[in-house]
Amino acid sequence: MKIQQKTESQRNFPFGFRLFYFSILLSLPLSWSIPRATFAEDLESHSAHEVLQQKASALEAENQKNGWAYILSGGLALGISIPAYYLSQDLFAKVVYSVGQTVSVGAVGYGSYLVLLDNDYRRFEKVIEQAPAQSTKPFSDQKDQLSYLFLKENAQRSRNIRKIRVITHSLTAALNFVNGATTSQRELQTALYFIGGVNALAALSFGFGSSEEEKISESIKKPELAILAGPLVGFCLHF
Repeated sequence: MKIQQKTESQRNFPFGFRLFYFSILLSLPLSWSIPRATFAEDLESHSAHEVLQQKASALEAENQKNGWAYILSGGLALGISIPAYYLSQDLFAKVVYSVGQTVSVGAVGYGSYLVLLDNDYRRFEKVIEQAPAQSTKPFSDQKDQLSYLFLKENAQRSRNIRKIRVITHSLTAALNFVNGATTSQRELQTALYFIGGVNALAALSFGFGSSEEEKISESIKKPELAILAGPLVGFCLHF
């Protein structure tokens, strides 16, 4: 009996190893917590096109950091979960390691997406820069106007996403509070109230706060609308 118990214990990994593995899996989403790259705070002194360029560069640097964080942590977790799956004899452990492999592959793929693909700001900037190079004021004003409209559109999209998050967290908080008030188990009631409180705080945070895109849209100055009447005459109307 003692020999059999020793054999079974050798087939499973020690608690420290499993704790280390789970800590890696839990650290995969923490790449989002990397601070965002900042750019010029005095946006009123910059044109809309300059703000677009700064935002594109800041977001590109952020995506590079987050992308490599996902790739490295996902690759490390994948390198551990593959041999652990075949060496473990416990059915529940095999299921956990199999899920870990899926999460790790997803993390590597998402990290590669962030590293290799340009963000929306960079792509729009490239579209504007592909226009014929002109240093005259009408063409410069048109770039500012297009950049301003793009930043405004992104601010509206970000505002709508924030509203959706407020509604989602509010409903989740309400459901957890109702379930906590109707249950008779004290431990479950405490857990439900805690989850409801976290979601309520998240709803208040998104409701009273504003995204970076909204702050940019409120800070930049609206450029004058320039209309080029003819490529040879160079006549321009400002509104």
